[in-house]
Amino acid sequence: MANLLKKLADSRKKHPQSARGQSLVELAIVLALLLFMVIAIVEYGFLLNQYLNILDGGREAARQASLADPFLSNGSIDPTFFPNVGALVDNFLLPIKLDPTLDDVVISFFSVNGTSAVRFPDADGWSRNGISVSQFTTENIESRLNGTAPSTGVLLIEIFYHYWQTMNLPIFSNVIPNPIPLYSYAIMPLSAAEPTPTPSP
Repeated sequence: MANLLKKLADSRKKHPQSARGQSLVELAIVLALLLFMVIAIVEYGFLLNQYLNILDGGREAARQASLADPFLSNGSIDPTFFPNVGALVDNFLLPIKLDPTLDDVVISFFSVNGTSAVRFPDADGWSRNGISVSQFTTENIESRLNGTAPSTGVLLIEIFYHYWQTMNLPIFSNVIPNPIPLYSYAIMPLSAAEPTPTPSP
């Protein structure tokens, strides 16, 4: 072993250029990996920031919309309810703007009686751009209900957003889709959607 180490040391003394060349190659490989990791961390930071913004915006919009009444005095659904909630989502998402050709907002509300729920307006929810459908079924909502709780209403807001990579480097966009689809939802009580008892004849 000592002879092998001596031979290596002797070869380095005889060929100092090759040792420097090897060091440069190693440095280039390590720097490329470090640069890749730094860029990936920065891109992930931008993505996480956008996701947190749509999550918070959806929650704030749902909180504000939970004060509204989705029904008219005759018992039919107020046709302005869903567009108004969609406008609230837009306001709370600023400075993010949803792309009407890719992104969507899906809104539903439920009248809940015990562990039974009736969905409005339909099974897919109200889609502003007609691109997406609700990821929740009525059964999903019913599975979250507490049977001992009083009758109530529930508002569901779902946001479908596409994040365009900020750096848009080929090294990522060849592996990760660009844009990256993001999804968030918010569920809030909506007391105005509480089911009313059927009057006895």
